[in-house]
Amino acid sequence: MPSERRIKEGDVVSIDVGVNYNGYFSDTAATVIVGLASREVEKLVWATQRALMDAISIVEPGVRVGKIENTTGEVLRGNKLKPILALSGHGVGFAVHEEPSIKSDGEVGGGEVLQEGMVIAIEPMATLGTGEVYTDNDGWTIKTVDGKPAAHFEHTIVVTKNGYKMLTA
Repeated sequence: MPSERRIKEGDVVSIDVGVNYNGYFSDTAATVIVGLASREVEKLVWATQRALMDAISIVEPGVRVGKIENTTGEVLRGNKLKPILALSGHGVGFAVHEEPSIKSDGEVGGGEVLQEGMVIAIEPMATLGTGEVYTDNDGWTIKTVDGKPAAHFEHTIVVTKNGYKMLTA
């Protein structure tokens, strides 16, 4: 959302973009560090992006959503980050948010089974703090309750016969 806020050195900014093209939606996000930041913040951004790529790598028909969630969660927790669970990845296609919901952590055997042709947006989110978030007064901006930095990456993926195709690379 446009605002008068000025981004400054050391800020961590996530940019989330959804596109509607001829009635089909896609969704993608990236987090950037403005200028220099601490090693801890650099690790937050790196590990959250790594969680996304590791989760994408296991996508194929027959995989449960819980395995994707657990894959992102293992990377995040393994890097001493707190997954943000109030928000999630999701199905995408004829609307920007469809079923299934895909959280940033979960149990391997849980959730819907991926089928060939499904389109999903995997989007791990993590923070250096508690993992609790709220929506700012503009109705869109998400902030951490404790003011700690957070990171967020997302790609739209289609499940193919032999794995996946990344649509937002």
